[in-house]
Amino acid sequence: MSAVALLCGLGLIALSWVWPFVSSGRSQWSDQQAREYQRVSTELHGLSHEFARQQEEGSDVDAVAEKLKSAQSEFSRLHQDLEAARQSPLRIASLLRLLGLALIVVGVIVHYSDRFRTAA
Repeated sequence: MSAVALLCGLGLIALSWVWPFVSSGRSQWSDQQAREYQRVSTELHGLSHEFARQQEEGSDVDAVAEKLKSAQSEFSRLHQDLEAARQSPLRIASLLRLLGLALIVVGVIVHYSDRFRTAA
């Protein structure tokens, strides 16, 4: 029992080091989200230039400023979603390390408790 726990714990820790390289977080970020991110990014870029151009000309920038603020808000939300998708494999790797460490501790405790029982 203790050897199985130790080996499983070591296996989980080894897997945790490999996981970020084999898992891209792709399941957390869809093609639709990528297209939307690209669309909003392009829109934000265009609105930034339009805002600057209108400011230089002395035009009324209120309408463009409102659109720009809305695009910035949407871009920020999508960017947070993208970062969460990128971090997903790292969170899973941390969880695997924690579970592996817990199994090793359980294995060590079981091993030594068996030795003490047989010695007594």
